[in-house]
Amino acid sequence: MNKKNKFESHALNLGKIVGNLLSIEMGARMAIVKLDERAANHILTQLPLAKAGDWIEVNAFTNSDDLRNTLERYNKRSPVNCRINVTSVVSLRDAIAHGRTFGAGPIKHLRLLKFNRNITDGKVLVELGVIGDGGRKTG
Repeated sequence: MNKKNKFESHALNLGKIVGNLLSIEMGARMAIVKLDERAANHILTQLPLAKAGDWIEVNAFTNSDDLRNTLERYNKRSPVNCRINVTSVVSLRDAIAHGRTFGAGPIKHLRLLKFNRNITDGKVLVELGVIGDGGRKTG
């Protein structure tokens, strides 16, 4: 595979992951709202007509809850066989949002590294190291 195809394949696969993560969050928010009849009615009546400057009711769809909080709320309302591994989903999303991907050096697969925010003696801790060959973790 030439460099251009490798780059395009990486971008496409990363886009698929991001799209799936967004879909998980949106699906969880919609499931929470669906179980609340009042909130579900607001979604159907307010959101289709909402425009900048409007004030609308707060619910699981419109609130500012982070991904972890949303998925935990979803899990509390879901049957056991439909629950989500919250930590895994949030960790992956955080790694993509705050990590670094690269394919330089002696490795033949792309790597995803996520670094801690704290610096000690001019060094930073690697929190996550994943090689793009099926998810093998390192370091």
